[in-house]
Amino acid sequence: MYRYLQYLLSALVLAPGVTFGDELMGSQSQWTVTYVSNRGEYCNLAWDSGMGRKVEFQAGRDTIAWLVSNDAWKLAGSGGGEVDVVGRYRNWKFNGKAQSATSLLLSDNTDSAASIRAILTKAVRGGPDIQLKFPGTEPDWTVPISRLFPIHATVEKCMSRLRSTPISKPDQETTSPF
Repeated sequence: MYRYLQYLLSALVLAPGVTFGDELMGSQSQWTVTYVSNRGEYCNLAWDSGMGRKVEFQAGRDTIAWLVSNDAWKLAGSGGGEVDVVGRYRNWKFNGKAQSATSLLLSDNTDSAASIRAILTKAVRGGPDIQLKFPGTEPDWTVPISRLFPIHATVEKCMSRLRSTPISKPDQETTSPF
């Protein structure tokens, strides 16, 4: 019992975004991997700089989202803007849409899911860090995605858990081919 409480308290301290029903699978170097099942089903890979800057990749079976946030932002009434993502060999342009007063949802004009999955896949395989360049007064960020590599087995375990979860099928008595 003592060990369980110790683990529970350490999980709450290490991952403040984890809520009831989420399973903290691992954390290292400012990154946490959480299996979320109570708000949809996805793996949440979150980076917290400790200075208010945060990045989250929410990877589901068929969906993916990329959120960036800063506690110092005041985005109320802001529609968003273009964010440049600079990698070692490739650059992307994403539209940042305000999700709250402090966070942006990044998507690009073509196939954002494929672009985000490519960035995340390279990160888990030990790819180099990326830079986020914002059009306003926010300074450039360096997102240490290379730090995901030491916990790549945990990320893979979370993703394989998603793939192994059965897809719920509609009731056979109520379906129609047309």
